[in-house]
Amino acid sequence: MLTSPVVAVVRRCTARRLGAAALSIFVGVVALTAATPGVVRAQPITAGGLTTDAAVQPSLVAPGASVTITVTARSDVATSVLLDVEISNAVGALVHQKVYDNQAFTAGQIRSYAISWTVPAAEPAGTHTVRIGVFGVGWGALRHWNNSATAFNVAAGGIDERTSVMPLGDSLTDGYNIPGGYRIDLAAQFAAAGMATDFVGSLINGPATLTDREHEGHSGWRIDQISASIGGWMNAYQPDVVLLMIGTNDVVQDYQLATAPDRLSSLIDQIVVLAPATHVIVSSIPRIGGSPNSERVQAYNATVPGIVGGKVAAGKRVSFVDAYAVIGAGDLHTDYTHLNASGYSKLANAWYPAVRTALGLGGPSPDTVPPTVTTVSPLSGATGVGAMSNVVATFSEPLAAATMNSTTFELRTSAGAVVAATLAYDATTKVATLDPTNSLAAASTYTVRLKGGPSDPRVTDVAGNSLAADVVWSFTTSVGGSSAPGYTSGGYTTTAGAGPTTVVAGQTTQIDASVTSASAGSVLVDVEVYSPTGGKVFQKAWDQQTFTAGQRRTFTTPWTVPSSAATGQYVVRIGIFTPGWGTCRHWNGSAAQVTVTR
Repeated sequence: MLTSPVVAVVRRCTARRLGAAALSIFVGVVALTAATPGVVRAQPITAGGLTTDAAVQPSLVAPGASVTITVTARSDVATSVLLDVEISNAVGALVHQKVYDNQAFTAGQIRSYAISWTVPAAEPAGTHTVRIGVFGVGWGALRHWNNSATAFNVAAGGIDERTSVMPLGDSLTDGYNIPGGYRIDLAAQFAAAGMATDFVGSLINGPATLTDREHEGHSGWRIDQISASIGGWMNAYQPDVVLLMIGTNDVVQDYQLATAPDRLSSLIDQIVVLAPATHVIVSSIPRIGGSPNSERVQAYNATVPGIVGGKVAAGKRVSFVDAYAVIGAGDLHTDYTHLNASGYSKLANAWYPAVRTALGLGGPSPDTVPPTVTTVSPLSGATGVGAMSNVVATFSEPLAAATMNSTTFELRTSAGAVVAATLAYDATTKVATLDPTNSLAAASTYTVRLKGGPSDPRVTDVAGNSLAADVVWSFTTSVGGSSAPGYTSGGYTTTAGAGPTTVVAGQTTQIDASVTSASAGSVLVDVEVYSPTGGKVFQKAWDQQTFTAGQRRTFTTPWTVPSSAATGQYVVRIGIFTPGWGTCRHWNGSAAQVTVTR
């Protein structure tokens, strides 16, 4: 299967090529090097008798500027290898690669490699990850893979134009159970308002759709632990705004609660002294279910407004947000301590106007414009739609997530029966997806309805404006399926469909990849299309996809066939990896076929 040294091929073939002797793939944890602000270095990774790490400078670079990556490799034994250094963008696509073949090491020798990359002017903003692979000479056997050697950010619109925002706190900032947490919706609101912002911090997490993923949300940390590290973070990142929400772990751990308000006050003072021009927005902590923690939260929160008021009276750039007031019992995760999707969305809605006010932009202007549907898939009137297709609608602005549900987004058969489906809504991309529980019937017409108008149930935006009227369209499935029989390996069963199955070069088909997981867990789902000659022509990946045991999920992507594409049979392939392009768990080399004509 290994037909070229391109990274995607290496990644997908690792497990299959090495068989039972496959090497484990390790992921480094990116941390800021305290001695050199602006330089990001990961923890060294040791595997296969080799140790690698990398440093990058600067950690924030504008399109058109250059970044320098210094890679260090050490071999335990005398050997010759091929060293592969790759840069992937925020969605995992390879954007730069440098290969050093026939590199000779003596036992214990350390060698360094300096790589300069000029960021293309059109390079999308977001976190870029440096990965290191070590192979036998001439692209031989994979011996070592460092999946997160270091990372850096490509700025949007130039560095000086952005406002740096440091999300600071514990797992509620990190986004426990929903990686990215409130930062997902908050980034979407900044973008919708045309605000050029940059989340900063030494930690990186969140979905691929969140291209700005840095933060200082340290799971399990208390006020005193944040206080012990704040100096290095403030000196390194010098944020314009700090979003501080801390104290939940002091409550949960029953840690010196009598002094918690004083410790919070001291932490705010630390930040103000280190960066007098930085505006610190301090939040109360969300509610926790159950006694005695519920009462402890209320007692702690009762002190926060007074602490903030004292700083304001002293002329400090500090303000208050009341997270407790906006989070209800229905916004809590099943552990009654963390938040669910609606809770994180409400946190974003609380932070957003506070950030605008801190920056002197005033409160957001009243939104009276109704949302609209900008694109749909399958298209209205489409024929030859695959039986495994999802129904997808993209909106003009973020929606109130609670209004996007099975009563407002429906798929019905020609007889009027509602098709059972799982509904997902991504506030960052403003995309709602219906994933039918079962395959659609062949040669059948289906009707989709998004409900609007003046009466509930209806779809609304975050300001409460509804779709002006119902949005309705229909499509017809193909006579025969385009998917191959399901393939099972590694605890996963995959297959795919395409609609239409025959497409003219220059036009678009929809690819629907179905994944069933035998066990609960999170993975990266990779869908690729290959030409009749075996070359990869398209790729789409979804990271941090969570499955329950036995759950089937469908991943939908449009593929616009290049107008210059050769005619013939194209093959859809599906790979399942651990998150962040980790270990290959499953590879379906022939999930579906698409015929390209002229």
